[in-house]
Amino acid sequence: MMFLKKHLLRVQIIEGIIISLLFFNSCADSTTPDKYVARVNNSFLTEEELSELTDTSASSEEQVKQIISNWVHNELLYQQAENNGIINEREYKTIIENSKKRLAGALLLKKVSSENTVNILPEELQKYFDKNKNSFALSSNHFLLNRIKFNDYIKAVQFRSEMISSGWEKALMKFKNDTSLIKFWSSDLFSEYEIYPRQILRVIEGLYPLEISIVISDEPGYYAVIEVLNRFEKGSIPPFDIIKPLIEKRFTAELQKIAIESYIEKLYEKSEIEINYQ
Repeated sequence: MMFLKKHLLRVQIIEGIIISLLFFNSCADSTTPDKYVARVNNSFLTEEELSELTDTSASSEEQVKQIISNWVHNELLYQQAENNGIINEREYKTIIENSKKRLAGALLLKKVSSENTVNILPEELQKYFDKNKNSFALSSNHFLLNRIKFNDYIKAVQFRSEMISSGWEKALMKFKNDTSLIKFWSSDLFSEYEIYPRQILRVIEGLYPLEISIVISDEPGYYAVIEVLNRFEKGSIPPFDIIKPLIEKRFTAELQKIAIESYIEKLYEKSEIEINYQ
């Protein structure tokens, strides 16, 4: 298992490097696209390519801007490296060739993992949780929240009023098709480190369970309403039903790792391997 973890970590790093190189190289096109979000000389970052780099619907405006800035930075360096003849040097070509093999191996393992369907019975999941309960102790303070974000202040105020009178579910049903609704989280568990900006965390820390916040501008042009359902101190273990998605995710990951390890062992068994190093 340790070998597998090291192998996966190594190929993930290599995969990230090579995919970045191939992606930025693929963005270079002599034809100007109809729409693009950034340009460095004759290289363009289109909206479609940006969506492949990030989930723009879930990311904040600042996060998207940072991703675009990183693209510009990397593209500048790549173009200058190309101008300086770096991509024609033997060291570069050797790294690329070696990385291709590791990337192919990483994609193979990814395919094997995706094809390995894991069906976990409810009693198996409960048994896994009971056996590994201490490993689910929280490493930081967590909050169970109902949270919603709008890009219209008036709609956020209206939602809060509806929520106070009718509750979260009915308010959500009434506003779910509203064009000003950006995103919502229903009974989601958040670590204190996942809540940003920090003033939002301070507001949440000041709320009692089942208390609804005022409309909060968590970032320019966006307005949030938050309800604290429960809070869990660092070191505590939340009930099974609350962290069930996390339990299932972790259990599935362990089963997939075992399947991949077994797959690699079979490759060793059916292959002729000879090492003549003294």
